[in-house]
Amino acid sequence: MFQVIFKLETRRSPEFLEMHCRFVDVLSGQPRYVVLRGNWIYKSAIIYLGGPLEGGVRIGKIHRREPLTCTSFFIPHNYIIEVTPGVDIALIAMMVIALDI
Repeated sequence: MFQVIFKLETRRSPEFLEMHCRFVDVLSGQPRYVVLRGNWIYKSAIIYLGGPLEGGVRIGKIHRREPLTCTSFFIPHNYIIEVTPGVDIALIAMMVIALDI
């Protein structure tokens, strides 16, 4: 049997992207809520623990190193990822992969 580890919901327009990830903290057993908000075209976003409108704490930032060009849609992307100390990098990596799809 499979167990659901997290639930990912996205809302996207041509430029705006908002991604919500809900999961249970393994250490505390408490439900957690992570929100990624940013620009889908430029592949830049900020990740919050909790909703940013509800006073969520910034735990990460994603942005691209190279400028956006017509050919950059067809080549592999390089990202710069900033992670707050104490945050699981696997969670942030999962959000980056979801952003790139």
